[in-house]
Amino acid sequence: MDKLLSIIIPVYNTGELLKTCIKSLQEQVFQNYEVILVDDGSTDYITSKICDEVAKEDERFSVLHCSNGGVAMARNRGFEVSTSKYVIFIDSDDTLYSNHVLSSINDIIKTYPNIDIIKGGYQRILKNGQKTKYHTDTDKYFKNMKDFLCANLLAKCGGFTWNTIYKKSVIVENDLRMEEASMEDHIFFLKYLRYAKCALLCSTIFYNYYDNQESVSYNPKFSAFDILEEALYERSLYKKILSLNDFESKQLIDEGLSSNINRALFKLYHFENSKRKRKQFVKKAKSIEDFIPSLKCLTIPMPFVLRDLILKYKYGK
Repeated sequence: MDKLLSIIIPVYNTGELLKTCIKSLQEQVFQNYEVILVDDGSTDYITSKICDEVAKEDERFSVLHCSNGGVAMARNRGFEVSTSKYVIFIDSDDTLYSNHVLSSINDIIKTYPNIDIIKGGYQRILKNGQKTKYHTDTDKYFKNMKDFLCANLLAKCGGFTWNTIYKKSVIVENDLRMEEASMEDHIFFLKYLRYAKCALLCSTIFYNYYDNQESVSYNPKFSAFDILEEALYERSLYKKILSLNDFESKQLIDEGLSSNINRALFKLYHFENSKRKRKQFVKKAKSIEDFIPSLKCLTIPMPFVLRDLILKYKYGK
C-alpha cells in the first residue's frame, strides 16, 4: 500500500530529544507513513547512532547522512527522496500533540482527496512549562487563498512547516524548495500559497512546539540585519497575496513584523556587541514605511544613548 504521508525530520545534535520525537511518531494509531531522518552532519555521535538504530529496527524509518548544510538543505534532501502524496517537515526536538494526529490527517485527506494544503493547530510550550494553544474552533475549507491566509492569521497558526501538510505534486510542478534563512519555513509557506487551489484550516492540534531561544531561530550565521530583511520580505509576500483592505489582517501582519524586530533586537544585544551596528539597526527599523513597531523607544525621539540603554536593559545579557 502506498504511504499517505512522508514525514521529513532534519536532525542535528539533538541527542536524546530525538528519541522522544521518534516515540511520538511510533505511537501513532495511524501507521501508513514514512519517516525520513536527515542527519545534517551531527557531531555528537549519539544523534547519528539513534538515527541508524531506528532505521534498522523500524522499516517505516530511513536515514540520510549528509555533511552539514543547514536545515533548509536537509529538508530539501529529505523531500527529494520522499515517496508519498503529502509531506510534512517537523523538528527533531518537538513531538506530535497526541497519538491520533496522523489519523486526523488521514480522515481529512479522505474527505478532501485533492486538498493542496492542510494547516493544523499547535501547542507552544515554554521552558517554564507554560502552555498556549493556537487553533481554530471548527474546520474551515477554502478555495480562495486570500481568505485562507486571513483566517490563518486570525488563528495565529503561523507559516511553520511542522503544522502544515503540503501536497508533493504542487512543490514538484512549481519547483519550490526551502532557502536557507532564519524564517525559511514562513517564506516557503507564502510562496507555496501562490500555487495552491484549495486549503483546509483544521481545528485539530497537530504539534507540540518546545520554544527554545537557543534553537535555529537564533543561529549565529543569521545576523539581526538578516532577520530584519527576511521579516520585511515576508511582509511583502503577505502584501502580494492579500489586498490588506482588512484592517485586522494588516494589524496581525504588522504584529508579526514587530515580533521579528523583537527577535532581531534580542540577537543584536544578546550576541552581537557593536554600538555601530545597534545604531544602524535602529535607524533602519525606524525607516520602515507605514509601520509603527510596538517598541515605542524606537519611534519616540530621544538621544541614542538613552534609547540604547533601554534596549540593552530589555534585550541584553
